[in-house]
Amino acid sequence: MLSVPYGSGSDFPFTEPNVVSAHVPAANMAPILLRINSGSNVPVLYATDSSIHKPGASRAPMLKRVVNGAEQAFAVLPPQDLLVGAESIRQVSFVMPMNFGWSGFAPCENGLLPTLIFHRVFISYEHRYVILDPW
Repeated sequence: MLSVPYGSGSDFPFTEPNVVSAHVPAANMAPILLRINSGSNVPVLYATDSSIHKPGASRAPMLKRVVNGAEQAFAVLPPQDLLVGAESIRQVSFVMPMNFGWSGFAPCENGLLPTLIFHRVFISYEHRYVILDPW
């Protein structure tokens, strides 16, 4: 079932993002909202919400990239099983941006879930559900 994003967000008024509620059974955290995204190639968690803890982020391996002339660092979190509805997705490795300028950034979800990690994705906009077929 597709979820309703937090707040009003910055999406166009005639579109609504495809957001699912997910749970990481091994982590001691509330369910999170993840935007299904076909433009990303890696699962991302944002550290802007107090409900998202940085499990081992200080000890996690760091990945650094230069984007638009600015170096950006990402913590690579250990692989976790992810539960989206009744579907279990095994060993998902999230990255967490560590040095973005988050001032004024208020995402409508806790992160991104790329379609790349699925064999097939079906989204019914009319009936507000999604079918995720993991590899």
